Amino acid sequence: MKRPESAAELERAARAGELVESETLEVKAEISGRPGAVATHVCAMTLAGGLVICGIGEDQQGRPTVPKPFSLRGQRERVADLVRGGIAEPPRVVVHALPLADDPDRGYLIVEVPASDRAPHQVIVGEGEGRYFGRGAAGRRILIEGEIARLYAQRGQPAFDAAAHLDELVRSAPEPPSPRFSDMHAFVRPRVPDPGIGRAALGDDTDQSLWNELLVAAQHAPLARGDYEPALRHGAQYHDRTGDAWILTRRGQISRDEVRIWLRCAIRFDGEVRLFCGRAGDAEWTQGKKLLFDGVVAGNFASLLGIAGAYLERAGYAGGVDVGVRLTGLKGGELPEVAPRLMFEPHYPDDDYERTASFSANELRPPEPITVRLLGDFAAALWGAPRPLFKSE
Repeated sequence: MKRPESAAELERAARAGELVESETLEVKAEISGRPGAVATHVCAMTLAGGLVICGIGEDQQGRPTVPKPFSLRGQRERVADLVRGGIAEPPRVVVHALPLADDPDRGYLIVEVPASDRAPHQVIVGEGEGRYFGRGAAGRRILIEGEIARLYAQRGQPAFDAAAHLDELVRSAPEPPSPRFSDMHAFVRPRVPDPGIGRAALGDDTDQSLWNELLVAAQHAPLARGDYEPALRHGAQYHDRTGDAWILTRRGQISRDEVRIWLRCAIRFDGEVRLFCGRAGDAEWTQGKKLLFDGVVAGNFASLLGIAGAYLERAGYAGGVDVGVRLTGLKGGELPEVAPRLMFEPHYPDDDYERTASFSANELRPPEPITVRLLGDFAAALWGAPRPLFKSE
């Protein structure tokens, strides 16, 4: 959530029920005096980054909706000292005081914890001494040995070149470039790929059982605006297992004698999930005009994030991920059937669109925020103005 800038803004958000604890938000009634408590909360936030809000208590339903301002005197310094003294290699934090308008000595504290390149950080005092913490949907949790090892391995890795990785995905795409079609190439990749991720995700289940669970994750991704096909959420016509990945494929008839791969999702044993979509745009039946389908792009990209999030969660992976998407063959493409009803018909000006970013694995679900962040500019350029990507927006 966006960090509240004032005590009044925080109180309004609390009373409205907007403070919902998540991987990136923890809400406490007070600054705990227990040794290591503050250090534990901060350590858990360093994987994905987030906020620890102090001064909001719970109502009878256990929701953080009750403002409980406290004396601010010396509290910012106290929190900073608790972090420095309670965590090995203390992470960077910023402590914000939100004083009450009518009583500046009282108010709330927000501890802002950026995602740390040096995570995981170890708590060295109190009940959590010697342990490493992360956060999940249910709140703070203790990291297990495999997660800690992977996170430590991230530290020594050279910088990942996402653009070069997208170049490789385009070169190895299952369908060659075609003047008729626009394509999407996308990936979600653990900061440190590890073949053990696939083994951990599969566990004692069958391949089919794993595919079924990941399909459910794709179906739980938000619906893009309009009906769209191909859709990863509809499942795959073909499943296969190669030496390094599970492959899910959907094909479509593009002429009487020709079939094209519409979708191919590769769930790699090293934790990476790749997606090829061969119908981000199509020039058939439009007198040579190529129509671009923002719904196909957004809907399938959100499903990719949902699958990757579920896959890494099954494997117990809580580290960083790199995410990238490239759309190719766009230049001159137009809006679909609604275009004639507009005052103008925008044509996409560039041949390619590309965005990359880094996140925590915990941020992959729900997939809407990342999808909007990485694809919102594409939709805005296509429509000539910002446009909601999903039906719920």
